[in-house]
Amino acid sequence: HFQTGDQKYVGVDGSYNGASAIGRLGNESNGGEFQISKAFKSAQGAIWDLNVMFDHWSDEVNLKKAYVGVTNVLESNPNAYIWAGRDFHQRPQQGINDYFWMNHDGQGAGVKNFDIGGVQFDVAAVSQVKSCSPEVMADETNPSRITCTGSSDTGDNGHYALTTKTHNIKAGPIDVEVYANYGF
Repeated sequence: HFQTGDQKYVGVDGSYNGASAIGRLGNESNGGEFQISKAFKSAQGAIWDLNVMFDHWSDEVNLKKAYVGVTNVLESNPNAYIWAGRDFHQRPQQGINDYFWMNHDGQGAGVKNFDIGGVQFDVAAVSQVKSCSPEVMADETNPSRITCTGSSDTGDNGHYALTTKTHNIKAGPIDVEVYANYGF
C-alpha cells in the first residue's frame, strides 16, 4: 500500500455509516491485534481456556479481550461453553467485504453451544465497553481526517444487552441462525 506521510487510516472517501459500512478490507489503519490463549484440562475433565487480546490501531494499545471459558462441565451437555469476561460477541458478518452488520462486543457472561435436541442455543448478558469513537474531521492538517474522541477503557458505557442466538437449525441444505436481543 502507498502512503504519503503519517496517515493513521486508509479509507474510502464519502462512505456512509463511517468506513465500516463499506467493509474493513482496505479501510483500516496500520496496526494489528495480538492474542494469547492458554488451555488447561482439569483432573475431572473440564477444559478451561484463558484468553487475552490487545490491539494497536491508532495512538494507543487497547485491551480488546480478557475472558475465561470452560467446557465439559455439564454432564448432560459437555459441549456447552460457559464464559465470563470481555470478548467479541455476536459479530455476524458479510464475508466478502468483512462488514459486521451487528456487534455486541463487551464485558459479561454467558453460555454458548448449549444443545437442545440438536439445535444450539447461546445466551449472554453483556455491557458495552467505553471505546474510542473515530470521527471524520474537516481539519486538513490531519492527513487521515480522522480523530478519536474518548479512549478505550476497562469500564462500560451504561449500555447493556441480553443476547440470544439459536443456531445449527437445519432446513434442507441451509443452516439457519435466529437472533433475539434486548438492549437497555
